[in-house]
Amino acid sequence: MAGTAHKAVFGDAGITWNEVFYHFNKWSKAGCWLKVWLNLLNQNRQYLDMSSVELDGSHMPCKNGGEAVGYQKRKSGETSNALYLSASRGVMLTMATPQEGQHHDLFGIRQLFEEICQMLKQAGIDTEGLFLNADPGFDSQEFKDFCGEKEIIANIKPNPRKKSPKDREPL
Repeated sequence: MAGTAHKAVFGDAGITWNEVFYHFNKWSKAGCWLKVWLNLLNQNRQYLDMSSVELDGSHMPCKNGGEAVGYQKRKSGETSNALYLSASRGVMLTMATPQEGQHHDLFGIRQLFEEICQMLKQAGIDTEGLFLNADPGFDSQEFKDFCGEKEIIANIKPNPRKKSPKDREPL
């Protein structure tokens, strides 16, 4: 069956990995994959459990380099860091633009979280009233205030590394 579909699209000519990469790269740069993802979210948002959302960051090793790569001592190597937002059952909603790996999760949080909120808006998902869970890496007054401006309820576990109890105000 796969051979038949291949011939229907490409005829008798074969397709090389270079051609696949060329089109993938072209579509990526044009934002096609993002448009497809946002359209899928929009068409299926009624099936998402938005009773709470989860925000987390992840450092990914980048052994061959890349656009947003920096040395992360904790990982002993070059990494990229990205923020991810998922619905309560683990369904991925969106992610922010990756940052160089030497940065922590709060680096540029206002701009990156705004990017996440804008993508949700483009997908027809309202952020007002969302209950957002996040780990202690996101425990900052700036981020809590920004969530408040967006009318998002921020449930962020206090960071035990903060200097004094007054810095760890309860939510």
